[in-house]
Amino acid sequence: MEWQKIYSFYQVVVHGSFTKGAEAVFRTQSAISQQINALEEEIGCRLFERPIRRDIKLTQAGEKVFIFAEGTIKRYEQLLGEIRATEDLHQGPLKIGSPYNVLRTVLNEKIRTYSLEYPLVEVTIYDRPPKLVLDLLHQGVIDIGTVLDSICPNSLARFRWKEMDGFLITPDNHPLVKINPSNLTLEKIAEYPIISYPKDLHYTSRAFLEKMFYKSGIHYRIAMEASTIDLAVQYVKSGLGIHVTVMQSDLEGVDQTGLSFVPLSHLFERDHLNLVVRNLDSLLPYQIKFIESLLGAKI
Repeated sequence: MEWQKIYSFYQVVVHGSFTKGAEAVFRTQSAISQQINALEEEIGCRLFERPIRRDIKLTQAGEKVFIFAEGTIKRYEQLLGEIRATEDLHQGPLKIGSPYNVLRTVLNEKIRTYSLEYPLVEVTIYDRPPKLVLDLLHQGVIDIGTVLDSICPNSLARFRWKEMDGFLITPDNHPLVKINPSNLTLEKIAEYPIISYPKDLHYTSRAFLEKMFYKSGIHYRIAMEASTIDLAVQYVKSGLGIHVTVMQSDLEGVDQTGLSFVPLSHLFERDHLNLVVRNLDSLLPYQIKFIESLLGAKI
């Protein structure tokens, strides 16, 4: 069984299509299809349900081969990492998945510092909403993800990293800023148009917002759906509306120029941002060092 066939099969399954799998290994879709066909002939059975549609589906045999392929690839990467670590040579892939808001604030400088210290580590960053970060972890696409404690399944290993709170973001001169934060109610917030994230389960801040208003039976108006906090803040500054979001309690890395960040800890349950991995034992030494650099402690 050739390594390249196994690796190509693994990439097709992880990325969910022959086209994306081919892109991941820098080959044509035709070449990947030929490798898969050859692998099926060698094993003696189909690995994918036929006809192969847009959403590929593994046969029972395919599922068993995928488990074998995933384990083999992970063990190979771990072996290389351990060998290089004994030579004090930290080299290999580090794939990180995180929501945009975290990437642009607390992770930006930390990844840069880590890359300077470990220049041979090949860092790849996936900008994804929280629930898609979980998908990438389960698929084995990423090594480390940042996920809120409230949506993190117990099957994943986690390290608490940052306290997260709800915040109301307004222009500095907004009427709501004059109210004591502890007296700020949902009714008062709902008096103003709200700029929020798209109505999609991938965006936890929007889900929390809707849950709060729904439970209270309060009507509110969405003035804009913004896909990033940068866009939301831009229109907050222009006066289109106010923004409610969940972010790190210490506001590390957040540009507060011309804005007021009003804590809503009395309305939101405090959450935690976790560093999450699928299997702690499979992490390579330099991947563990990345987690330790964020936590500021040994694990």
